[in-house]
Amino acid sequence: MTFNPDLHILYLRRDPRDVIVSSHKQAPDKYFTHLGTWKRYENAARKLTGHSRFTIISYEELVMKPDEVQEKIEKQFSWLKKIAPFSKFNEVANPSDHSAAALNGLRPVSATSIGRWTQHLQRVANQIALHGDITPWLIEHGYETDPQWQQHLPAGQALEDSFFEDKPSLARRFKQWRRRNRKLRDYRKRIKQITAKC
Repeated sequence: MTFNPDLHILYLRRDPRDVIVSSHKQAPDKYFTHLGTWKRYENAARKLTGHSRFTIISYEELVMKPDEVQEKIEKQFSWLKKIAPFSKFNEVANPSDHSAAALNGLRPVSATSIGRWTQHLQRVANQIALHGDITPWLIEHGYETDPQWQQHLPAGQALEDSFFEDKPSLARRFKQWRRRNRKLRDYRKRIKQITAKC
């Protein structure tokens, strides 16, 4: 944020248990992301917390009190111009086809997704076994008051898969490396073309 004084970040914080049970329309039979990714984002957020251009919004508060959250954002970012209330998002938004597909269509703002993790206890147990305990964080941010919630988690692990895999396969990592290499070659080629014209 030091390099760009115009950069402001709005960080949406959500109960990680609900994060890891979300799915995507592209792969409805798989969980979208895993606890390792959530932990990386939270570690980054922790480092930025307190910065004047880093604002944290609670997902749960956003879906329960959208217009109140909008007022908070307006106070934080005074240059923003209000077009419509957040509670009317589904009536005025015009997302791209890709975004609409990811959202599974425009729907009214709703709190029905809060606590969905309680229907996926095996998933939560698996992710904690893979990526470590999250109870201290849950207590720190008010999602739980003590470790008793873990008593409801089943013992043992079941096979599962995430849209973004917990541990990318060697083949997938090779594809990622090859894609990055191809982009690098394209950049170098473009730079040579530009410098040749100079």
